[in-house]
Amino acid sequence: MAQTKLLVIDSRDARRQILLDALRAVRAVQIMGQGRDLSEGHILAEERLPNVILLSSDLAALPEFEMFFAMVRMIGSQCLIYGTQSDFGDLPALCLPLSTVEDARIIAQRFSDAPARAEFGAFQPDPQAIVVIGASTGGVEALDRILADYPVNCPPTVIVQHIRGAFSYSLVSRLDRIARAKVQAAEDGMVLRAGTISVVCGNEHHARLAGRGVPHITLQNDALIHGHRPSVDALFASAVAYGPRVTGVILTGMGNDGAAGLLQIRHAGGQTIGQDEASSRVYGMPRVAAQMGAVLHQLPLAQISGKIRQLTASSPHGERAKA
Repeated sequence: MAQTKLLVIDSRDARRQILLDALRAVRAVQIMGQGRDLSEGHILAEERLPNVILLSSDLAALPEFEMFFAMVRMIGSQCLIYGTQSDFGDLPALCLPLSTVEDARIIAQRFSDAPARAEFGAFQPDPQAIVVIGASTGGVEALDRILADYPVNCPPTVIVQHIRGAFSYSLVSRLDRIARAKVQAAEDGMVLRAGTISVVCGNEHHARLAGRGVPHITLQNDALIHGHRPSVDALFASAVAYGPRVTGVILTGMGNDGAAGLLQIRHAGGQTIGQDEASSRVYGMPRVAAQMGAVLHQLPLAQISGKIRQLTASSPHGERAKA
């Protein structure tokens, strides 16, 4: 019988060792390696191509898990998530043949492929329009959906997605494959241009908009905000200077980063969109924003891209379309 090639990724050393010791007793299993975090897991999985990856649920709860999972799907592995509520008091269950282990919930069922791209006809953005987007847990999936429906000549768009640096550059590549518009890593001094989507990468800088007329991006290595760098609030607060030109979007995520900045955008005359509870993987950031009165348009994920197009389109007279 062919062995199943298995990789174990667990943040807790003692628990990982217990699991590995148990799995070594299963003849049908060949252990391909072990890791302590998603970055190690990413490297090991690409190098060793396991059939199955066992992953602790605390790591699956991290925002960067979605990029990790995209890689798992690409190499054709299964990803099985196990709980963290005990130190495997029911460990004998893990020693059953792997066909039984595979009856566990497979994380692939929680995600679907990015939707097919839509056609938009003669969309023309207002040349003054700016879009800023913030997301955390569940945001990769949400951004997939939004950018798949984004026009090639979109208004300049800047995205902060809470994700660790090692995964943020992979996110740029992923979104660039999905989107018609050009997706790029944000750089200091980069000028905002129509047809471009800039993603703030790494964990060393906040991104802010600056400059009169045509804004540019500044990257600044200052203190964490709400425990994050980059912070959605830092980006949103900087966009306030551009008043009604701005459309701010807050997507699924844990915590409250971006809520205060979205309220500032609204008070400055900008348009604001919040993802609704039903379509959010974690209804944290958009919930706080809605409770603060920051959200003008609360929408399911499937409608957000269309609303951005509506709010940023030029009218036949060259003026920005109204909500």
